[in-house]
Amino acid sequence: MFTYCPICEHDTNIEEVERNENFIIRGETITLDLKLLTCEKGHEFDDPHSDDDYIERAYRKYRENFGYLQPEEIRNLRMSYGLTQNDLSKLLGWGGATFSRYENGALQSESHDSLLKLIKDPSNLLKILEEKEKILPEALINKIKNNLNHELGDETIPIRVILEQQSKYSPQEESGFKELNIEKLFNTVLFFASGEELYKTKLNKLMYFADFKFYKENSISITGLRYAHAPYGPVPDNYSLLLTILEEDNKIKIGEKAIGPYLGDVIWPLEKPDLNEFSPEEIKVLLDIQSNFKDKSSTELSDLSHNEEGYKNTKDGEYISYMFAESLLI
Repeated sequence: MFTYCPICEHDTNIEEVERNENFIIRGETITLDLKLLTCEKGHEFDDPHSDDDYIERAYRKYRENFGYLQPEEIRNLRMSYGLTQNDLSKLLGWGGATFSRYENGALQSESHDSLLKLIKDPSNLLKILEEKEKILPEALINKIKNNLNHELGDETIPIRVILEQQSKYSPQEESGFKELNIEKLFNTVLFFASGEELYKTKLNKLMYFADFKFYKENSISITGLRYAHAPYGPVPDNYSLLLTILEEDNKIKIGEKAIGPYLGDVIWPLEKPDLNEFSPEEIKVLLDIQSNFKDKSSTELSDLSHNEEGYKNTKDGEYISYMFAESLLI
């Protein structure tokens, strides 16, 4: 294969090589199989078109080896109670950004993992609530009790209701001074998914750039979404819940597709977006983002987002203010 070597800085013959590499995580050695590229001079480098994230895989393997809950299991546990990240953090006495960090891939502590496993039993969560009743706001206590009664009564809360509960925030700078418009949000996903075979990671970045570019030009966001700082770039708040609803409504299909030796989640649209949900100005920005980034891989878009001031000036789990849109690089 003849291509460009970023180390030699010229075109050369490139071959794919396999390597086992050790990652030390909390004193434990985690071995991963990696696929790298090597040039004629023996320089090895990552494939720029690969979506493989070594740290994410290493964390997942560590959790598997030591029986920790995976990010999606933590998210599903929280959502099963119909609680926001902030609600459950307050109940457990954790920092406000803790759940966001864990659900977006940060590695939880052993003590936090033990507590998460404990509250898989609703009766244990109820005991914690009884201990905290005197220090938590009454509205939060009533909300948690109501949701726990649903759980203990073997009733289920519709997942769309959970999204609506978690999206009741007033217009603020973290939402682009707009209330979340769920229908516009759904159609933004369908818009980007209709143009190409779309990986989840790339979708997250396209939505971020579209909302922030529109805010830069119009002082308001398209969707009203909040975006959080995650290890691999900005991610929409509750994006997994959003995709779950779209899949349950038969608007999209989510499946796995091989990227070399690895699997990635791909989104296929099952219906066309309703463009009547958007203004002409919003459609123009969506088309610009789609056109400008159609040839970019998820990794390339993640790298671009890491260079944004909004990302560089926030920490894991923190929401990225739309005020940073003024310095957007696109």
